[in-house]
Amino acid sequence: ALSAEDEIDLKKVGFSLSSFDDIVRGYLSVAHTFLTKVEMDHLAFAAKIVTFTIGLRFLTDFLSGDVYFKTSRECHNLDRARTQLKTVADMEDKMDKMKAI
Repeated sequence: ALSAEDEIDLKKVGFSLSSFDDIVRGYLSVAHTFLTKVEMDHLAFAAKIVTFTIGLRFLTDFLSGDVYFKTSRECHNLDRARTQLKTVADMEDKMDKMKAI
């Protein structure tokens, strides 16, 4: 991520390919011994789905009255959801590059 999870200014929000590259390389340095090729081929998709899922969880919590995630301000979980979903959109734009890592 290029910003905090609850960044209000969505212009500052995005997905870092260099961080993803570092994470994938570090993870695969060990995980290549037990992951299948299909699993390794889907790491980019998995990253997007996890990000989308937490965005939906933040949105659901906001709509439910902020009962699960701790918040420190009004609309905190809504801002978190927006940030995650903006990150997913950026991941979609960068998916080809993510898959190439």
